[in-house]
Amino acid sequence: MKPIFILFIITTTTPILGQLRYPAGVINVNTTPGVGIVEELRPEAEEVKNVLYLYDDWKTIVFTIANDEKKYRFPGRIDILNDRIELKDSRTLKVIQGRLINYILLQDTGSSDRFFIRNNSFDNQTEFPLGFYEVLTEGKINLLKLYGYLLLQSSYNPALDVGNRSPELRLTEGYVIMKNNSAFELPNKKKEIFALLGDSAESISKKESLNPKKDEELIQLITLLNQK
Repeated sequence: MKPIFILFIITTTTPILGQLRYPAGVINVNTTPGVGIVEELRPEAEEVKNVLYLYDDWKTIVFTIANDEKKYRFPGRIDILNDRIELKDSRTLKVIQGRLINYILLQDTGSSDRFFIRNNSFDNQTEFPLGFYEVLTEGKINLLKLYGYLLLQSSYNPALDVGNRSPELRLTEGYVIMKNNSAFELPNKKKEIFALLGDSAESISKKESLNPKKDEELIQLITLLNQK
């Protein structure tokens, strides 16, 4: 099956505190008796420098960068909006652009380690968006989760005084299958998923009662396929 071009599939969206905000609007009030119309004249959106973190607190991350075999270890955060990682030591805050990173190992006390790669690991890397791909399964079939963002414009209705006054950023997740170093968009239909995963995928799915359209069950299915 040939690789498919993907911008990325939004499967879930999670509200994030980060926002792009409009400046204060000018309020016009029609004082004609019986009308009482209040209208907000909203100016053009003003872009505010911002961040959208995959997680808010600082966690230990180990990473390597392009053309450098050294492993670096810092408290860090992944900034999805600006495609970079922020690092801190005892004296200063440092920033490294995502395009320079080979991989990230995220170590969180009390939780399992999380491993992220860049799409420069794909033979068909130009067909996929730049970003951080979390490795959910390892083996001959890899399930990857791509993190991105969605900008929702202001939905504020001044007449009814409802809706969000500011644009909102939401974290998005998309899934990719990697086989033999080539990446493929995860299909929407079960039959297409089974075809992509291989001949025994459907039979194992039926035997183990696993629905490949459910995240955790898809991970279980691919894990079983990797053990064959």
